[in-house]
Amino acid sequence: MQYWQFRLTVYQRHLEAWLNTIKQAAAGVVYLFPMAMPALLMLPLLALGVMADSATSTQQYCLALWGFLLLTHSWVILQKDGILATPYEHYHNGLPLSTAQRKVTTALLTVYASHVFVAGPILLFLIMAIGNVDLLLTEPVSMSLHQLFPIAAACLLSVQVIRLALFSRYPIIGLILGPLMTLPLLGEVAKPLVIIVWSGVLFAEQKIPAFRLGLPLLLKGLLRFFLQADIAQANKVMLRLISLLILLICAQVFMQAVNLDAAIAAGYLCSFFMAVLLGSKLLDTLQVKAQHQFYLDSLPVTRTTQSTLAVIYSTLYCIPLLALILWFDSFNLSHWVLLLALLVVTKVGILLSQKYFLIFPCCAAIVAWWVF
Repeated sequence: MQYWQFRLTVYQRHLEAWLNTIKQAAAGVVYLFPMAMPALLMLPLLALGVMADSATSTQQYCLALWGFLLLTHSWVILQKDGILATPYEHYHNGLPLSTAQRKVTTALLTVYASHVFVAGPILLFLIMAIGNVDLLLTEPVSMSLHQLFPIAAACLLSVQVIRLALFSRYPIIGLILGPLMTLPLLGEVAKPLVIIVWSGVLFAEQKIPAFRLGLPLLLKGLLRFFLQADIAQANKVMLRLISLLILLICAQVFMQAVNLDAAIAAGYLCSFFMAVLLGSKLLDTLQVKAQHQFYLDSLPVTRTTQSTLAVIYSTLYCIPLLALILWFDSFNLSHWVLLLALLVVTKVGILLSQKYFLIFPCCAAIVAWWVF
């Protein structure tokens, strides 16, 4: 077997195993996938269309680029073990191959695994450059840069983010905290400055030594136990956070681009998805409780109290995420009423039937549709 065939086979097996286990990994979130999958597949293409338009405002460009980079990083990091052949690391390191051959194979496999996020921006840039070559040759250089810079910057940042996903720790500042803190200022800064600062932050962050945060002392007993379970399964926590951020970015971009009536309707739809996304956290917490039920039964805590604490913990977990939604400032009062009501209904549905809990918020949303 050739080296390329070996790496490709490892990746394909990892991809198959990942697809088979995604329901367990994503818990309640995946119940939304059958409805959201067509839109999810279109999101990178829609983001590229927004970024390629030189007339796009700086705020919408940055939001589209942020969502695209979040999708890119998440997609690559979920396939990281398959791309790098991590399960066969010792065998892989023992092969008599040059460093150049390993790097080239990894690069080709990365393009194969994330072609939309790698080849998409590059192909769009080439199409724009070749299709408008006459205009590029006759117009001033500043005009050419104005036309091609947005998509060229997306190409460079995509490559940088993919490299970070494969070989570095999660860029929490460059992909989450930094864009969040500068969100109100995006419309006031020029695109080139945003790209330069963003790329610099992504690079500089990896030079900062990693550190760990201690557990909050206020959390005791089962609340602390549930928090430790979340820390041990950080991928689930990040998946829910990234899903919420992408939903918020899509809502922000769409609601700014349409008329008021369409924006209000889109806000109701996003409220439904966000309520189920946040409410499904209780499903994860109850599954952790079920996995350790024998241990928990040995404690002087009744099962009813355990379930009550699971509800309390999942509610505390949602508070920072609700603050995140508030920070985006996309929803009006009626959107918030619907969001909070559906969040409560989702939790009640999970307590009544974990398998069919989605029926409850769907029925509540239909009733609310007649009200709102």
